[in-house]
Amino acid sequence: NNPYEEEVIGKGKYNENSIALLPSFIGDDKEVAVNYGKKRDINVTVNYTTSTNSKYKEGQIINQSLPSGMPVEYISKNKGFTITVVEKVINNQGNNQNNSTTTNFDYTTCPQKENVNNDKCLLENLVGNDIIYLNTWDKKFGITSNNITITRVVIDEDSDLYDENKIGKIVKQSIAPGTSIADITSITISYIPNRSISQQPDDTNDTENNNE
Repeated sequence: NNPYEEEVIGKGKYNENSIALLPSFIGDDKEVAVNYGKKRDINVTVNYTTSTNSKYKEGQIINQSLPSGMPVEYISKNKGFTITVVEKVINNQGNNQNNSTTTNFDYTTCPQKENVNNDKCLLENLVGNDIIYLNTWDKKFGITSNNITITRVVIDEDSDLYDENKIGKIVKQSIAPGTSIADITSITISYIPNRSISQQPDDTNDTENNNE
């Protein structure tokens, strides 16, 4: 007869590697977090800031809204997480501290073919931003001024994309983040309008459509 062995709850070996954990993106380039989200279908919202800290560089992540080590399975794919990225580093005199090759870079030239491989000219993830941010993005990168068509699609309450928590927000973009802006000829932005105040940016070059 086999000797009796009392079962002890909690005793045994567990595969600790089976749980995927959110990494820390602090110090990484923006695209590291953006590509991480794309591969896992998790929305990554990018907020930009100006820093006076000389240890930072443009495009570097300095903050993330969710802590590293958090189980990925608990992250809402739609809500995702937000990263804060340094857009510009300036010294105390207000001068850009990067070298001369980046100091005077004109982002409005991004749609031109000469910048097709420029990592400063990649399409960001616009999802999660206020629809009015679209005007800021358009002007910064010279989108409509370079004849790239922006089509805005209004998401109504009958749409599967409608979410009351995302009123006034962009919920979908037709071009994947990380695409070179120079390769884009048109982009469709879907958003949920504010109920009481129309937040449609008054840009005559854009086309407003209703979601069907």
